[in-house]
Amino acid sequence: MKIIVKISEVENEATIMVEKNEDEETVPIIDDLKEALKNEGVTEGINESKLAMICFDQKFNEEIIIAGAIEPKSGKNAEIEEVNVPLPFKKVKPVKKEDGGLDYYAQRKGLITLINKGDTIIKKIPPTIGESGKTVKGEEIPGLEGNDMLLEQFCGPNTEIDGNAIVASINGMVKFEDNRYTVEKELKLNCDIGVETGAINIPKDLDITLIIDGDVQDGYTVTCPTLKISGCVEDSTVDVNNLYIDNGIVGTSDKPIRADVLRVGYINGTRKVFAHTIKVQREISNGASITADTLQVNTIQGSYVMAKEGILVDYIKGVNHITVGIDYDLKKEFDDVANEMKVFENEINEMKNESYKIAKKMEKMRQLAKINPKNPTLAVEMKKIKEFKEKFDSRTKYYNELEEKKKDRAKKMYLFNNHFLVVKSGFSTDTSSDQSVEPDTNLRICTHIMKVNRPTSGGLFKANESKINFSSKYNLKEIKDIIENKCK
Repeated sequence: MKIIVKISEVENEATIMVEKNEDEETVPIIDDLKEALKNEGVTEGINESKLAMICFDQKFNEEIIIAGAIEPKSGKNAEIEEVNVPLPFKKVKPVKKEDGGLDYYAQRKGLITLINKGDTIIKKIPPTIGESGKTVKGEEIPGLEGNDMLLEQFCGPNTEIDGNAIVASINGMVKFEDNRYTVEKELKLNCDIGVETGAINIPKDLDITLIIDGDVQDGYTVTCPTLKISGCVEDSTVDVNNLYIDNGIVGTSDKPIRADVLRVGYINGTRKVFAHTIKVQREISNGASITADTLQVNTIQGSYVMAKEGILVDYIKGVNHITVGIDYDLKKEFDDVANEMKVFENEINEMKNESYKIAKKMEKMRQLAKINPKNPTLAVEMKKIKEFKEKFDSRTKYYNELEEKKKDRAKKMYLFNNHFLVVKSGFSTDTSSDQSVEPDTNLRICTHIMKVNRPTSGGLFKANESKINFSSKYNLKEIKDIIENKCK
């Protein structure tokens, strides 16, 4: 009997054969086979069941594969780690409240991802090396590396490769489209700002435009640099640099609309709108309250309009309150100071009345001091009198400072030389509802008030220190240029 072991050239396989004549009575045992393998250096991947089969089933004179190499394993493939990436729109969820409910009005994580130039968008986690294997003779077979990937395939506009990362090459918003990451200055949402989005808050000092193919719904808040709305702004809060609304601003709430430049189709309802420059394509109506530097509009009807520098309007209809030539910021300071002065004035008058009683008490203290200079009552009362006088003097001094501040604001808040009110067509009846409302407009220009209560032709209204002046002749192009330059 002879045991023959053969090993492949690359040592990934070993065979064994027991040569034995039929008349030989000796049969091998498993230990004999193992010894033969060991003598040839085969130590790994031995199939024990085949050893048993050879011995017990007497598989002689037949070459049998008895050992195989332990194959090396592959490592993990390269992976992407998202660092600054928005969620897919369908996965953006409302904020959970402490009571377990959902806050549909709060800002939602993952809807918009802002990024600065140089910041990481995604990282590549390199592939790893798998566990090593062994030949049948125990030699190590190195593990296999997982599949790698090229980051370039994920690089979209305004991104670049930095080592094992894709980074932003500009400041902007991250998007993932067509299997690529991009950084853009403009984001379009094909929905309302409302239950699908929650509030949106983008710092106003960034160069970013948000485009909404819908409305800003009731109760929601938007803050961003530039906002373009294809629909309406409902009873919501908007605070932006540039606001463009294809339709209008509607509603009856006191939620403010604030912008540097506002272009809108119409403003309808008791909304409060604050902007430096406003251009309204159609009308301002139904109790709207508008505060601007300059305003251009076709029609004002039934509203409150204050423009620091000027108004260009085609028609003023029905009942309105129009103010021009007053710096509204200084006017607010003036009003605040005046209200504060009233409070102090009442307090000072009450203290003056009290001072008469103090004077009488002082006389008694003098008499008491002559009789008994060491009387303890004298020290107590004199201390009270001193404290009262210090308080009165302090209040009076502060009141005088307020008065000077009020005079200063009054002197500066009227823009006698830089204002205009141009009513191109004139004042007429408001027929926007079933009931016709005759003209009844209060014009306040700088320090002067004029009431218009009958249909009147239009023209240019300006005021000097003595009165409001009217002229039917004016340079319309010059007025329009002023407003256009403000828009820029």
